[in-house]
Amino acid sequence: MLAIIFEILDGWINDENKEARREGLRAIAKCEFRVVGQMALMEAKLDLHIAVTGDVDAFNNAHHSVMTKWNDLLIANGLKYDLLSNEIWMPAETIYLEIYKGDWVTAFRAEPEYIMISKAKMSMEKNRLLLRQYIASRPPQIFFDLCLKYSVNLDRVWEE
Repeated sequence: MLAIIFEILDGWINDENKEARREGLRAIAKCEFRVVGQMALMEAKLDLHIAVTGDVDAFNNAHHSVMTKWNDLLIANGLKYDLLSNEIWMPAETIYLEIYKGDWVTAFRAEPEYIMISKAKMSMEKNRLLLRQYIASRPPQIFFDLCLKYSVNLDRVWEE
């Protein structure tokens, strides 16, 4: 779903930039979005029971006008941009996969194991059930390696 929203956003920027050139105004710069959090897990289509969320967390370098339009597009699809996205901690080695590449917009989503280490490290209690499911799904070894690196005690996942 996000790829379609990014495609519409890319078209909107293209139209805005055509108009800006006609009027001799400054064009909107290319921008990049890195989707993290629950929405990135949903986009990864994991076989987990992920709580449906309306919030979209994303790091970005987009102009204010682009962010306004993007949020309008999200709202039209029952979602909204989380203004606190910049407060999310993600490990430095996070791998992002491209979900959309246009003329003006490029969008990525974080790989699940990096989102899950973020959830385990920063909000274990809130995400305990999701983490249990994830561990039971036999995640890649990198998840466990990151738990060691970032001092995440997975025994806490099983506490009540």
